[in-house]
Amino acid sequence: MPKLKGAIVGFGFIAVEGHLPALTQSADLEIVAVFDQDPERKAVAADKLPHGRFYNSADALFANEKLDFVDIATSPASHIEYLRAAMKRGLHVLCEKPLVLSEGHLQEIADYLASSSKTVYTSHNWKFAPIFLKTSELLRSNRIGEIKRIRYEVLRTGPSAAVTTGKNNVNWRLQPELSGGGILVDHGWHAFYVLCGWAGGKPRRVSGSLENRKFKDLAVEDTATVKIDFDTSEAELFFTWTADERKNAITIAGTRGELKILDDVIHCVNDEGEKKYSFDEVLSKGSHHPEWYPFVMRDFVRSMTDREFRDGNFREAALSLLLTDGAQRSHRDGSRSAPLDLKFIEGGD
Repeated sequence: MPKLKGAIVGFGFIAVEGHLPALTQSADLEIVAVFDQDPERKAVAADKLPHGRFYNSADALFANEKLDFVDIATSPASHIEYLRAAMKRGLHVLCEKPLVLSEGHLQEIADYLASSSKTVYTSHNWKFAPIFLKTSELLRSNRIGEIKRIRYEVLRTGPSAAVTTGKNNVNWRLQPELSGGGILVDHGWHAFYVLCGWAGGKPRRVSGSLENRKFKDLAVEDTATVKIDFDTSEAELFFTWTADERKNAITIAGTRGELKILDDVIHCVNDEGEKKYSFDEVLSKGSHHPEWYPFVMRDFVRSMTDREFRDGNFREAALSLLLTDGAQRSHRDGSRSAPLDLKFIEGGD
């Protein structure tokens, strides 16, 4: 079978260092073109993809290339523009997180998926971290019983850099009109789809508190605290760009015991004793994790023909958006807890 031909839309850091190596390795996918608004990225594209064509106009890309799919890796607020262009042309879509930033835009994608055999697949690469795969295995095997509480912490010393900048040459992550928010959007989305896979039930209520503890002049928050009530468990999440060290720390407490995930080790304590699982990879190392993306590309291909699998990924993205949006709305409402409308999740309740 010939490879499916695709184009990368947005040739920044995550596209070059995360997506492209995995796409190059894929037995099913081939990148034939790149679009980026910054003409200076043409030299990078020529180096990384010497046989590919470069466009600094999306209209020119779609007019001149016969594509099977696009891989969208632009700043979050622009995702919907390129999603619409791809959906209009009946293309498969791989999209970096966050998929979109509003429920209205999410509804557009839900309507498209309901009427199309094509896929819109969000890159949820963190669930392929070896330490998270092992965590999921331990939870499925009932090592700590029914989950009751989760504490999830992401500590960073500052915002991640960005190749593509917005106005005044400022990192797009720090511009709410481009990013949709600060560290909550940057790290919360990943945490939400991972947590929803672990918690064993639907999230019902969410509250959020957003702060600027250190970077007082930023237009986005540098610290976020989120609390989620699931059907039978609760979670508290803490994200900050103001820490003295990079670290990920997660505690999952159940009726039989507890898992503690500390960057490169899992400590499992239950009624049978204690066991330690160590990993070569430090969870907080780097920001793009290229070793996880081959699994994303594999599942993207699967989603093209497996509708149930495709829709499961959409539900993950929908939950991540609903929790992000709910935490932001809660913050504006004095951090009051609010119920979640799960209309995108199997029709809601």
